[in-house]
Amino acid sequence: MDSQPLRARAVLAALFTALVATPALAQRDDPGLQMHCAGDYFQFCAGADPDSPEVERCFARNRTRLSAACKAAIGAFDRGESTSSAGRSAPR
Repeated sequence: MDSQPLRARAVLAALFTALVATPALAQRDDPGLQMHCAGDYFQFCAGADPDSPEVERCFARNRTRLSAACKAAIGAFDRGESTSSAGRSAPR
């Protein structure tokens, strides 16, 4: 159960702003979120303007359908951890 829906929305808004930014600007944002959630954006929310609140609503509607890697990256970001390796399996 997500007890921080507003924080998650802010993370998603930052993510999608980064997805449409110029490459240099996008790299200053969170590359782990971009790497792990870009496919989810294109799969579920590509029809939404990335600069609009609709993207946030789209991700919220599709939260249960997001990839495990994207969910892990969002969770890591929320905890202030590195998101670059969030979607990868731990070595055995």
